[in-house]
Amino acid sequence: MRPPAILRESDALSMRLTFNRADARNSINLELLTALNEALDEAERSASTKVVVLRAQGDTFSSGMDFTELMSSGEPGARGMNASCALYFRTLRRLASFPKLVVSLVEGKVMA
Repeated sequence: MRPPAILRESDALSMRLTFNRADARNSINLELLTALNEALDEAERSASTKVVVLRAQGDTFSSGMDFTELMSSGEPGARGMNASCALYFRTLRRLASFPKLVVSLVEGKVMA
């Protein structure tokens, strides 16, 4: 069983979401994007959650998109890549306009 791509912790006021792909330098893949959006859905529905904190396991906060996964998606042409990229950009827009405070605790390397 693979570990979850996002670890969730909550307290009375906040939800802490930890990128959990240290072995892949926390690169962003479809699994991580899906888990992040599910956690954001939960935070948005929660009346008690006022702050969402993004952080990461390991020494790299994020190495950007996981292009290895995108290129080997098995989808014909660029279709698989386009679906992941579309979700990535929707997620960025969502974070920028999220109705609750979103804070990123960036420790370590950030690429892309």
